[in-house]
Amino acid sequence: MTDENLAEKKNTFFHTYIIHPVKENPLKYASVTLIALSSLFLFILLVGSVKTIYLATFYFDEPIKVLTGKNEIKFTLYGYCVDDNCTKPSLANNFDKIPSSSEVIPSIPTLISLPSNPPIPSSNPSNPPIPSSIPSSSPNDIAALSNGLNDFKPKSSMANISGIFSIPYLLSLIINTFALILLYLKLQIITILSIIISTILNIFSFAFDLFLFNQVFNVVAFIPGIGSLQIGSGIYLAGLSTILLFIASILLCISSFKNLAKNSKGSKDTIGNISNA
Repeated sequence: MTDENLAEKKNTFFHTYIIHPVKENPLKYASVTLIALSSLFLFILLVGSVKTIYLATFYFDEPIKVLTGKNEIKFTLYGYCVDDNCTKPSLANNFDKIPSSSEVIPSIPTLISLPSNPPIPSSNPSNPPIPSSIPSSSPNDIAALSNGLNDFKPKSSMANISGIFSIPYLLSLIINTFALILLYLKLQIITILSIIISTILNIFSFAFDLFLFNQVFNVVAFIPGIGSLQIGSGIYLAGLSTILLFIASILLCISSFKNLAKNSKGSKDTIGNISNA
């Protein structure tokens, strides 16, 4: 087989199985692309939430960082992390639970006896000077943080809806995968119903993720010693997945109506030709 014949076969295959089908039904293939992207975002969200994809990150104020050696608290779909120390991942994570004082504040006896005026640096390596950046209010700051963490209560309990923040995303990913197979088999009506269900699941879970900011994270933000809040990439991935599925469901519905109209017109033309004959 010559190079010209091989190139011609590749070109024929490309036009027959890609260019022509896309031109014939662009809405369908646009939907396929959107569903695939949504599935990719959901996969990244579900897998990455084990440790790297967060819903929200709280950074500690100074001098809490200096005193505790901790920088941040991160919340994922499956639990929370204090710096790189994370809880065991759980699809049914209870967002009523946040890090306790023992997870954030180390046992440092010198914390309660820091002088307001640090001594002159000593030349003896075994007796290093106390950092001058630590103010005299440090014991009060630590006590306030400890009480805030241990006494934390969300505006409303999350215990009874613990699995609702992540399980619908998993179900949606599974449905999306089957929907792509159904589209390949040209079972468009079943596909539309599947994508609508998947979209509802995404919207449902995404709404509850946003609900966390009002009921849980806004309360955490007021704990003494906890500073700025940063919205995590998990929220953006969930939102993008929801939007893509919503658009895909609309495009599939339009494509289906167009096909029905086209088939109806074809049937009328066929009946008309038979009558004329």
